[in-house]
Amino acid sequence: MKRDSFSRAICIVGVAVFLVAACTARPDLPAAVTPVELSTPTASPTLPQPLTPDSQPVIPTLQPLTAPPVTLAADPHDRRMVYALLADETLWRTTDRGQTWEQLPLPVPSQRFTPGDSTRPNRLAFQSQPDLRLFADAPGRLMVRAASTLYASDDGGMTWRPLLEGVSVWTADEDKGQFLATWPSLWSSLAEGLYVSQDGGDTWQQRYEGDFPGALVLNLVADPARPADLWAGTTEGPWRSQDGGRTWQPVQAGLENVLDSYLFTAAGGRLYALTKGESNQVILVEWERGEGNGAADSWQALTGNLVDFTNCHSSPDPLIPADFCQLYAFLPDPGTPAWLYLAAEDGLLISEDGGRSWRAYLPGRGAVYRIAAVGGNLTLFYLWTDVGLVVTNDPGVK
Repeated sequence: MKRDSFSRAICIVGVAVFLVAACTARPDLPAAVTPVELSTPTASPTLPQPLTPDSQPVIPTLQPLTAPPVTLAADPHDRRMVYALLADETLWRTTDRGQTWEQLPLPVPSQRFTPGDSTRPNRLAFQSQPDLRLFADAPGRLMVRAASTLYASDDGGMTWRPLLEGVSVWTADEDKGQFLATWPSLWSSLAEGLYVSQDGGDTWQQRYEGDFPGALVLNLVADPARPADLWAGTTEGPWRSQDGGRTWQPVQAGLENVLDSYLFTAAGGRLYALTKGESNQVILVEWERGEGNGAADSWQALTGNLVDFTNCHSSPDPLIPADFCQLYAFLPDPGTPAWLYLAAEDGLLISEDGGRSWRAYLPGRGAVYRIAAVGGNLTLFYLWTDVGLVVTNDPGVK
């Protein structure tokens, strides 16, 4: 059984901020490449010790991270290890639950970063996709999208090989990272369309050519229950391909007037979508597979009281990072499919019943922008917040 009470071990990392400017050439599909040997990472100074459960977060004086993390990724093989891909195109790793950090030699020049909201320098836009991935059955393997280029490492980030340039949207299988699907950026030299690799990025095939039919692609996911199926979250709702990406159809059974949609997978073959429609309200839905019970496949709404934590207003300032109805990231629990987490303006939102009801953790301490979680006897959370990095566990989460 899971309990609502959290015993917190908290460690906080602050931020230094800079301005982004980058330009990268984007050639055609890459041939096989040789890993790039890079310099040894440098260790950061020791951070303050974790706070006691009753203490309040404070901004630490030591600031080893150079910008907010656009993606946090927990190592499924080591609960103490977390990777952070930052907004300045640098990659960092902690092996002691956030107390110290080392920079890894990602083969991309670091960029200057300046926050869009000067009053909230840690604020980030909604995370439509993780741009840093680790794999359950491949220890040491990482994939990163940085400067619109997809890179892979098989030694924990010490050496890298480029897989494909000009990438905007991408996905990979969660086990070994052998299956990859990408959609090029608007400024890529690649022809518009879907590119697929089935050997970890060594070779590529264009499965779909031309503009996506009638919509802008926001993210891609591979169906965890049907390997041949690909899903796309778009500005016109969810779309699906049942032939590996060669043809696409809108799939809105159970939805009404849906516009922006982002798709996410979870353990047990589950597929979720965060959607927003003409009603200007965010709705969480789960794909219900009708096979075996005579029913048709359709989306089932799981909204519950999520509306209490969301507000679909738009900022009048185009420089402020865009949230998604005051939501910033979505993450299923790595070991328990019914447990879902949302990074939100009101803190960390937690559902213990597959999205049908929600409660807020860390309310009143500012927004949560990114989440990483490590399963086990106690789920360990790494949260990027208005006050920096918070590391905490809940003895009731398994």
